[in-house]
Order: sequence, then C-alpha cells, then structure tokens
Amino acid sequence: MSDLGEIRQSVIGAASVGDLDACRFYLGHRDVPDQERAWIYCQLSEALYHKDCRDVAVECARSAFDLQPEKEEIANLCAWVFSNCGEHEEAGAAYEQLLAIRPHWAAGHRHASGSFAAAGQLDRAVSYGRKASDLDPHSFEFAFHAACLLETVGRPA
Repeated sequence: MSDLGEIRQSVIGAASVGDLDACRFYLGHRDVPDQERAWIYCQLSEALYHKDCRDVAVECARSAFDLQPEKEEIANLCAWVFSNCGEHEEAGAAYEQLLAIRPHWAAGHRHASGSFAAAGQLDRAVSYGRKASDLDPHSFEFAFHAACLLETVGRPA
C-alpha cells in the first residue's frame, strides 16, 4: 500500500472502529510524509477522543503537534484535545502556537489563559486573560476572568 489516499482512508476507517494497531501500522509507512502523518494523527486523535479513549487520543495529539506545531489546523485540534483531556499545560502551548498565527484572536487568549490557570501558571494566565479583555473590551466574560485572576495573584487594583 503506497498510495497516500488509500493509506489515509485506511487510517480513518481503522480509527472509526477504534483499531489503534491498524492505525499504527499504516502510520508506520515510510511513504507517509510528516505533513500527512500529522494530519492523520489529528484525525485519529479526534476519533479516539469521541470513542472515550482519552489517553490514546492525547498520545496521538502529541505526535501530531510534535510533527507540525506551526500548522494552524494541527495546533487547533491539538489544543482542543489537550484541553478537553485535562492536559492544560500542553493545551496552553498549543494555544500559544495558534496565537502566533492569530494574534488578535481574543477567545484564543482567553483559552490560553484558562489553560495556564488550570496548569497553575498564574502569571501567564493573567497575561493572556488581560490580553483577551483588551482585545474584546465589551466582553463581560473576558473582563471577569481577568479580574478573578488578578485578584487571585494579589493584584485586585
């Protein structure tokens, strides 16, 4: 099997039935370039997440993010998987990558802030929370989030 389309379809089919061994077999093909491999890992990660195989979904998201963190669609899906699986520090790193691509994305700054707060990195959380509020000054949610973080770190003023 050397056709990328055939490999992609085989991996998606294997992922849809939760056959991780088959997915790994197809992903082990030397003919699959890193860009395609990262995309396949993302598809597999999302499928596994929805099958409630969260540990393996995170493992696949890590593989995808390691291969192509600068690709927006890869970083986006990985941030979502990491966040929903409780891997908050990794979610924050993926959101940071997205923010390098979309620096004026207020909701992204809010997501990064929440991820870093959950990971216990309050200074980073405050920085992103304030940026979210600055980018969308009419959002009560963003302002309230930033204010709560500032109060938590002892800067209520």
